Amino acid sequence: MAEVVNLFIVETRSRLHRMASPDIDPGRLTREAHTLKGAAGTVCAPRLAGLAAALEARLRAGGSMGPTEVDGLAAAFDAYVTEVCDVVQLEQAPA
Repeated sequence: MAEVVNLFIVETRSRLHRMASPDIDPGRLTREAHTLKGAAGTVCAPRLAGLAAALEARLRAGGSMGPTEVDGLAAAFDAYVTEVCDVVQLEQAPA
């Protein structure tokens, strides 16, 4: 389990960084939100999965991402990392 969580943490940090880029095209942003939704669901991060699902649905309906939305995703991610570190013995806390 720790290996899966470590991989999720590393990949999600990169994903959130890509999603925050002002140059990201809408199709790529939608795919990133979809992937984040699935990955968060897999590692039992329901708050993050829900936010990603809402973003994906809005993007698919032609909407856009709000200016602080990545901050909300990042806050949910950080809360998950804090919680999971108390439960799962991570070999090394990914930076």
